[in-house]
Amino acid sequence: MAKYVKRNLLRAARIALDINHEEMAALAGVSRPTLTTIERSDANVGTRSIEKVEAALEREGIQFLTESDVFGPGFRLPIIKK
Repeated sequence: MAKYVKRNLLRAARIALDINHEEMAALAGVSRPTLTTIERSDANVGTRSIEKVEAALEREGIQFLTESDVFGPGFRLPIIKK
């Protein structure tokens, strides 16, 4: 289940997967304006919408990493075999 990661990581993970706003919004089941608001962190958005985006990224293979004593939060990319 989603852990509610920092919004800037959601944007970075989307970009790392080369997914545009329209595709991400569709994958997450949110509107494009909601996705943009989430990524900009400039307004209140429901936790459920943020969790939907996080869960969609995880379905695409992203593994979110929690903060430790040495490293900040981050994510891992899936291995894409060609």
